[in-house]
Amino acid sequence: VNTRRIGDYTIVYQLSYNDEVRQLTRVVSVIPSTTYTISLKAGIDTIQIGDEWVDAGVQLANSSDFVVTVEGEVNTDEQGTYVIHYHAKHYTGTILTISRVVTVIE
Repeated sequence: VNTRRIGDYTIVYQLSYNDEVRQLTRVVSVIPSTTYTISLKAGIDTIQIGDEWVDAGVQLANSSDFVVTVEGEVNTDEQGTYVIHYHAKHYTGTILTISRVVTVIE
């Protein structure tokens, strides 16, 4: 069992006595022991029409092994409320999601 790699491991125990053979199978699951968190980096999320909006991004605690994708866009030429979604996927399969609300005003 590799305790540094997340996954399921099968262990088979076998006992032989005379002509009898007995087997016992055990499944050991290695799970992450770290709690991962995602948070928004501080930024200016209310801007006036025509101003530039700079995405401050996100911060991930306890791991740099995430791939972050960003979904959504802000039209700085049109008044409204826009939502930007951040999805962070860890190689273990853990997925974290957080959203930022950006408001464009007159």
